[in-house]
Amino acid sequence: MSLGKVIKQFGSSDIRLFRVEVKKLRALLRLIKTENEVKELALPKKLHKFYKEVGAIRTFRLQQKLVRYSVLKINPDIRPKAYLNLLTTKIKHSISYARSIAKDKDPFKRGKQQLEKQIPRKLGIATMREFTWEEVNSLKNLLGSVFTSDASLHAIRKIFKDLLYTWPYIQKEARVILPSAIFCSREDLDFIAKRLGKFQDTCTSIDLLREYNSSQENDRNEQLFLTAMEKMWLTEKDILRSEIHNLFHKRIPARQSFTFLADGHHAAIENKLLTR
Repeated sequence: MSLGKVIKQFGSSDIRLFRVEVKKLRALLRLIKTENEVKELALPKKLHKFYKEVGAIRTFRLQQKLVRYSVLKINPDIRPKAYLNLLTTKIKHSISYARSIAKDKDPFKRGKQQLEKQIPRKLGIATMREFTWEEVNSLKNLLGSVFTSDASLHAIRKIFKDLLYTWPYIQKEARVILPSAIFCSREDLDFIAKRLGKFQDTCTSIDLLREYNSSQENDRNEQLFLTAMEKMWLTEKDILRSEIHNLFHKRIPARQSFTFLADGHHAAIENKLLTR
C-alpha cells in the first residue's frame, strides 16, 4: 500500500492511490462475504477511520480547486477568501487527525492480522457467480425507476466500482452474466463509473457549499459570488445527470430494460455457465 507516502506527505496523488487500494480491498471483502461461511468481514476499524479522514482531505482540496476555477469563470475580481481560508483550516485539521490515527510504527498491523485469519485461501466459482448476480440484481432495482435519485446514482457507481475492482476474479462469469447492452467491455464499466464519479463529486461540492452558506454570515460580495457559484454547479449537475440518463437509456430501451433478468433468460445463462 502507498500508506507510508500518505502519512509522510499527505500528497493528493498518494491519497488517491491509497484510497483506490482500500476500495479494491473492500470490494474483495464483499466478494468473499458471498461465501456462506464468511459472515463477519469488514475493513479494520482503525484503517476505515484513517481512510475516511484522508477522504475528507481529498474532498476539501477538490473543493478549493473547484472554487478557484469557478472564480475565473464567474468573476476573477472576487475571491471568496473566508471560504477558501476555512477549507485550508479543515485540511490542516484533517491531516493532524489522520496523523494521530496512524501515529504508531505499524498502525494497522493488528487489523491486518485479524483480517488475514478470516480470508479463505480459495474462492469457488459459485461464489463469484453469486456475487455477480447480486450486483446485477441491485442494478436492476436502481435503474428500474424513471427518475434516478442522487443517492441511487451514487449506489450505481459503487456497484460499477465493485465490478471493476473484482474484475480479475469475476471476469469469466461477468462476461456471461452482465448484459452486453450496457457492458461490452471493462472499459465500458470504467467510462460510466467515471461519469458517475464526476456527478458524485459535483453533488458533494454543492452540499459542502450549502452547509457553509447556512452556517455563516458572509461578506456581501462573497455571498453574491457563492450564490452565483452554486447556481453554476447546479447547472453542471443537471447536465451531468442528463448525460448519464441518456447513456443508460440509449443502451437499455425503456420497454426492454433488464429483460436479461427475466426468469427464462436467467435459466439460459445458468445453463451456459454450467456447460462452459
